[in-house]
Amino acid sequence: MVNFSTVKQIIRKSQGSLVGVFLLGSLLPAEVNAQQTDSCHPDPNAEAPQYILGYGSLMEKESRTRTTAEIKDVTPVFVSGFERVWGFKGKRTTYLAAIPNSESRFNAVTYALKDFDQLTATDRRESGYCREQVAHNQLEVLAGSIPDNAQIWIYTLEDNNPDQPNYNHPIVQSYVDIFLNGCLQQQENFDLEGFAETCVETTQNWSPYWVNDRIYPRRPFIHQPNAEKIDQLLKNQLPQVFKYRSIE
Repeated sequence: MVNFSTVKQIIRKSQGSLVGVFLLGSLLPAEVNAQQTDSCHPDPNAEAPQYILGYGSLMEKESRTRTTAEIKDVTPVFVSGFERVWGFKGKRTTYLAAIPNSESRFNAVTYALKDFDQLTATDRRESGYCREQVAHNQLEVLAGSIPDNAQIWIYTLEDNNPDQPNYNHPIVQSYVDIFLNGCLQQQENFDLEGFAETCVETTQNWSPYWVNDRIYPRRPFIHQPNAEKIDQLLKNQLPQVFKYRSIE
């Protein structure tokens, strides 16, 4: 496994030599090398700390650490210049996505990656999206800090044309639970009053095409401890849409 410090040492020692370039190319994972010809996944800066901006399932600790263990420097933020929407069509559901919008902003979380392998793993996880760089002046840090030289990535829709939820691709409660549980975690961990409510308010395209696929919905707390908090939050924030949620 290659880490950032190893790459930096090679760059410093090579001083731009062809040998150094060769070594750098051989040390980076094959998937990262392949990204050089992929406009949807720009090459990372080997000298910069790599950060991910998570706005959906990546906001929840349990979800993101299944892909990138031992992450650090988790920081809640507002990001400007993007809009969070229900708009990525999966096999049987519609997921959250980010699209450029100069007049929009939403709350999210950033976190540091340990090495390039973790960036590659996150690319695989978010395989239907493009990875786009976020400028530091687009972020309002709510707690903690982000290094000035950090390279920050957000996963966006490739064509910036979101798919509306529909009968065959509804919003599903199990995904909503992961998203809002992550929002509640940030709210509680950093004492950010109203953070979870803002997650709902700054998400567009909520739809009556919404199914409750929780396991044992009569006793949902067995599988989702925050089920009651999440449902009350949704009832308060989306009364005209939440009432259409059906049991699957």
